[in-house]
Order: sequence, then C-alpha cells, then structure tokens
Amino acid sequence: VAEHALLLALAALRNLGRWRPLLAAPRPAGGESLTLGTRTLHKRRVSIHGFGAVARALAGLLKPFHPDLLAWSEGAPQTLFNVAEVTRAASFDDLLAHGDVFFECEALTPATKGCLDAARLARMPDGAVFVNVARGQLVDESALLREAASGRIRIALDVVRDEPLDSSHPFAALPDAILSPHIAGPTPDQYPQLGAFALDNLQRHLRGESPEAMVTLDAYDRST
Repeated sequence: VAEHALLLALAALRNLGRWRPLLAAPRPAGGESLTLGTRTLHKRRVSIHGFGAVARALAGLLKPFHPDLLAWSEGAPQTLFNVAEVTRAASFDDLLAHGDVFFECEALTPATKGCLDAARLARMPDGAVFVNVARGQLVDESALLREAASGRIRIALDVVRDEPLDSSHPFAALPDAILSPHIAGPTPDQYPQLGAFALDNLQRHLRGESPEAMVTLDAYDRST
C-alpha cells in the first residue's frame, strides 16, 4: 500500500493524466514539462495523516527524496514517531497546512469519518497533491471535487466513497486526476509470503510463543 501511495504521488506530481495527448505532439525542448507543470518530489513538504504500518512504511520509502516530513494521528503513541524518526505535527490543521503532498493513510473509525471536510481541505496549500490510499469515507468528496475541479489541488485516489467508481462520476472527468481501482493492497506475488507469515504465527502459538504483529485492543480501536 505504501509503495502504491508513492506511485500515485509521483504520477500526480508529473501530471500523468495529461501525458497521452502529448505523445504525438511536436516536441520543443523542455516544452512538455512546462505545458504539464511537472514537479519533483525531492525536498517537498510532505504530510502523512495516520501513522499505522502503511504510514510508517511510506515514511521509509520517502527518505531518499529528503522531504520536509510531518505526520499526525490522533492517539498514536509518540514512541511510534520516535522509532520512525518522523516529526509529529502539532495538530491536524498544522499537518494540512504543511503539505505540498498530503497522504491520507488514516484508519476509518467513528472519530475519523468525514474528518477531511471543506474547511480542512481549504487549508491545503495551493498546488498541493492529495493522495488517498485509506478510505473514501474520510473525505467530503463534494468539497474535494470542487478543489480539484478548480485546479487548486491535484488528486490521486485509490479509494472513493462508493466503489466501484462509475465512469460517469465527476472524478473520472478530471483530466489531472489519477485514479486507481482500489488495488493498493498486497500484490499477488506477495501472497505466498502472507501465507508463510500466518503459518509461522500458528507455529509460534503452538510452541507457546507470542505471535508477531499482534493487534492490541488499543490498535484495534484505531483501525479500520
């Protein structure tokens, strides 16, 4: 999921949605990049909302880009941020105002449902890229559509509120939008490793040892 989030961010920054019409167009030196408004991820201000396993893996993948990185998640212990060597934002609103690239990785719970409303989306900097690999229900999609349609921000979504996304949905009509069909989860080549991990945990249990990656009650309460 973290790998897919990085893919979506890079695709949006490079404005992949507008590439195809330029494939057969004349190529003045450097003209395509100017026309597309392509940008790099290097040394960008990056925000990650959520700090579960996906968010922490994403923070690691981002390190070669040397971002100015902040993360925030209500209730996530400070020790997680310390171990990952990621700075915790002072608040959710500060996180929103910080990011040129904003990754939505938070779990969907009664407390987080609809947390990205119109007012909070408006706090994102002009030109920001919004990536969602979490849940569509976290976001006011009408407000997100207005922000994206105005050209103020770019969006890259693996999840939406109602799936599958109908081809007539306004998101599908946005030329700059990067949309993927909720495929950020494990790739088929990882399935054997997932099975091996489960079997190893069963063997640990039978030996009287503690399984790895246990979901505590606290973690459960903060999970989707």
